[in-house]
Amino acid sequence: MRGYGLVKKEIDNNQYYYHQNEHGDITHLINIDEEIENSYQYDVFGNIREQQENVENVFKYAGEQQDQETEQYYLRARFYNPVIARFTQEDVYRGDGLNLYIYVVNNPLLWFDPSGYAKCSSDELTPEEYQRNKEELKKMYQDFVEKKHESVEHGVNRNLIEYRVDNEDPTKVIVIKELEFDTYGNLQKKAKKGDGVTGHHMPSADYMMKKFGVSKDDSYAMNLEQKTPGSGGRHRRTFSYGRMPDEVKKRYFKLNARDMLAFDLWDARRVLKEDGLWNSEARKVFSDYIKAYEEAYPEIFKKKG
Repeated sequence: MRGYGLVKKEIDNNQYYYHQNEHGDITHLINIDEEIENSYQYDVFGNIREQQENVENVFKYAGEQQDQETEQYYLRARFYNPVIARFTQEDVYRGDGLNLYIYVVNNPLLWFDPSGYAKCSSDELTPEEYQRNKEELKKMYQDFVEKKHESVEHGVNRNLIEYRVDNEDPTKVIVIKELEFDTYGNLQKKAKKGDGVTGHHMPSADYMMKKFGVSKDDSYAMNLEQKTPGSGGRHRRTFSYGRMPDEVKKRYFKLNARDMLAFDLWDARRVLKEDGLWNSEARKVFSDYIKAYEEAYPEIFKKKG
């Protein structure tokens, strides 16, 4: 019997109830007396590490049906082999990258694929729910901006930061600029103590890691002013700086990657406009930043046709 996932099964008038984790994997099957009959442990790609079975059961990883002979999972359009972490037939839809056998972009902690055609997550929203989430986040953002305006001190820096690290060889002089962007790891290699800037992730490093498995160093970031030591600076006035309240973070993390990128760029644009620094050069930098992310991670940021 299925409800939101598997609920129970009946064998010879005996009833057994399924227990699942957040990913939808079947972890236990209990009887009517709440005694455990079956238990399962998996690795992230669905290989069974441990199992104990008293009751016949074919539903296991992600709540899907496992073929008893091949030990592959039937995902309607194709079969998935957890041993090699790949589908055994190629994808008929060629919109999610060049590897037509890949399973959920190699990130099964966040995704599963019940159809054999496309990844999805257990917390995906309907279009109506997604729009409501965006509207609620917008209200939270407006409240944030109003509070920031009340707390920002007068005398903000009206010039972009530029910091030179001189060298005996003029060809090796390092120039660190505000609004310069690269992967965060590369920005850090150039960074010098007291240069007055820091890499601002857009989308946030936490979002990229938890949603797509992209590390902090491999995510893109843009230099923004940050006074160190001390307080103030443009970076500290961004929406994603510091620790978000749980409810705000929950809404923020439900945005898709393209909307998240647009949201954070809009936020950085607000800060620059407040300081009189939003101009054609800044617009070009922001446009180039989007292109860089689309080229580096097309499966995440390219607009689906």
